[in-house]
Amino acid sequence: MRRYPVPVTMRKLRMEDAMLAKKPNDADLAWKAAQAALEAARQLPAGVERFEALKKAGKLRFDADIKRTHEIDPVGVD
Repeated sequence: MRRYPVPVTMRKLRMEDAMLAKKPNDADLAWKAAQAALEAARQLPAGVERFEALKKAGKLRFDADIKRTHEIDPVGVD
């Protein structure tokens, strides 16, 4: 089985990138990074690496969306 290298954009992204924001624009940066990860994953050839990259990109997008939601409507604010 031939292994294809994971693009640099995927290697640099971590789950920590989608943690709660400290700056107002952190959520937007996390969302853009997640979108870039998804595009990079879509460019991979079919196989296990692509499946894993798409799964990771999906998790990053979910976490980035949660982060954006917290910035728009923080929990516990009346």
